[in-house]
Amino acid sequence: MKNKIYLKSLSLFIIISALFLISCSNSNDDPNIYEEKITAYVDSIYNNHNFNLPAMIVYVKDSNKKINLLHSKGYTNLENLTTYQTNQLFSIGSNTKTFTVMTFLELIQEGILNPETVLSEYYPEIENADSIKLKYLANMSSGIPNYTENMHFLLNYLLANFGTSLDFQQILDYINQEDFLFAPGTDYYYSNTNTRILSNIIEQVTGNTIKYEIENRFINKLGLHNTYYPDSPGMPSSDYVYGYEDLEDDGIMDDYSGVYDPSVFGSAGCMISNIYDMEKWVKYIANGGSLSEDILQLREEGVYSDTDYLKYKMGFAEVNGWIGHTGGVPGYSTLILHNPTLDNTIIIIQNSLLFSYPNWDLFEGIVDIIY
Repeated sequence: MKNKIYLKSLSLFIIISALFLISCSNSNDDPNIYEEKITAYVDSIYNNHNFNLPAMIVYVKDSNKKINLLHSKGYTNLENLTTYQTNQLFSIGSNTKTFTVMTFLELIQEGILNPETVLSEYYPEIENADSIKLKYLANMSSGIPNYTENMHFLLNYLLANFGTSLDFQQILDYINQEDFLFAPGTDYYYSNTNTRILSNIIEQVTGNTIKYEIENRFINKLGLHNTYYPDSPGMPSSDYVYGYEDLEDDGIMDDYSGVYDPSVFGSAGCMISNIYDMEKWVKYIANGGSLSEDILQLREEGVYSDTDYLKYKMGFAEVNGWIGHTGGVPGYSTLILHNPTLDNTIIIIQNSLLFSYPNWDLFEGIVDIIY
């Protein structure tokens, strides 16, 4: 009798334990719990750090775990103290590069460009042009200086003369004032000049502007109706996230949204979009777009950045299976990443560059919560 009672008790214990484990498993996979934790994490960073950031916006979408979170903290318009509204536009900064390099890769696939061609065929006046392959421009291993770090550029275009256009010859003049960084193909240095040169070559071989190529190859094809390669300063709609900086260091957050002529950052950083278009786009590039297997293999060529875990490839960064890019221009700091294996997309927008919280740190914190 005692054995029967013991066996019954043991069976009941096993059943209760199993139900408890199932309950815990379901609890852990409850998207509401993930979303609550991510929300609390974002809010804690925003509240507990001493930086003058107007707003932080986070979008997380995981189809497997059923997470679909769009959370904002702070203000997207400091004058009216308004908060983020769905579909608002923002400057995507260097995420523009993903469009430019995808155009380059499609032109390779079409046989119009060759990644092994050296730069001297187009711009022999650039230092080391005989040793710079076009693919080095795409994966930031050319050694060409960054024109946006040139002091004359900073004084003449970034901090003053808002709305003034910048021509390509001026960019070449700026880099000729700087020392070459390293032997081409041997190291990594993130330089906006690489992408500007690449887009000018694209324009030469196609006879079209880079704006035209990007719009016809991607924006129209993918239905990115809220994505723009602007022609002039300003925002293409009145419904946008305002971007702020205190570049004059006077304690006043000035509005920098749309103040620059598109030519200042051009194919390296002038485009404008919204969260949902960026979700479509980053999933498209992370899954290879319409590129063939040979071109996808070529796209993988790259170099590790100084972080030792993030590898910059042709037009995108890859870290632990996450593929995408970051962007930063005065007023905006952005990150777009997609993991094809996990089917998870993470997008982060902050409407200040100088006062933004490190996007990679914020991304890693969100990933740690989910996985």
